[in-house]
Amino acid sequence: MPWILALSAAIVCSAQAREYRYSDAHLHYVDFFQESAGMDELLEKMAENNVDHVMFSGIPVAKKWDEDEPKRPRYYAGDDANAYWYSATDVFIAAAYKRLPAEQRKRFHPFRMLELDPGLWQGIGEVFTRHDDLTALIHGSAPRANNEALARVFHLAAEYDLPVMLHSNITSKREREPLFLEEIEAPLRNHPHVRFIWAHAGTSAEIHRHQEKLDFLLETVERMLGQYPNLYIDLSWTMLRPYLLDENGAPDPKW
Repeated sequence: MPWILALSAAIVCSAQAREYRYSDAHLHYVDFFQESAGMDELLEKMAENNVDHVMFSGIPVAKKWDEDEPKRPRYYAGDDANAYWYSATDVFIAAAYKRLPAEQRKRFHPFRMLELDPGLWQGIGEVFTRHDDLTALIHGSAPRANNEALARVFHLAAEYDLPVMLHSNITSKREREPLFLEEIEAPLRNHPHVRFIWAHAGTSAEIHRHQEKLDFLLETVERMLGQYPNLYIDLSWTMLRPYLLDENGAPDPKW
């Protein structure tokens, strides 16, 4: 069965008996405004939390500060201003990575652009498809993981043997069923030679704000891992609670 990837740095909880070392499987170097605290601070935080390796990526969209909004938003959901695709995020990632000494570079695993820096990139993503209200804020058509336009990206991933991290919500904010599951299952079936990392197992903070916990999620993930050998699950962010840890902060044995 494929490994389940976890943002383990957050799970320091009940591990007092021994000191763990962690790999952060989902890290964005920049925020939704393409700004960053920088590599020095990132390395300090990694040292503080015993993080040895990180999946190192940008964010593929930039949030606008609309002229009608009196205050600069701090997050994409801060107001109704649009967002737009921002491919230069890869340039920021490459530049930050190249400034590192060779020994530190081994700890970072950058995802995205190929042509300008062949041999540097180790994966593609995080690719945003269905992503809560952000989907409606992005200029253009609503993205979907099974959109034919992404087929060329997946073929490229297969050619270079690069994993693809996809953010594809499993359902909407209100429906208590895996409404959008087929959108992620279609590429899993159609591109069996591509390793897909499903970000947060299709969950999000906005879904949990309305539904708290998806009762069907564990059964769905177990079934998909058994059915698709090219599927990996990223258990970061919204998976920590209420799934990996119970209401008392103890690990849930089912997960």
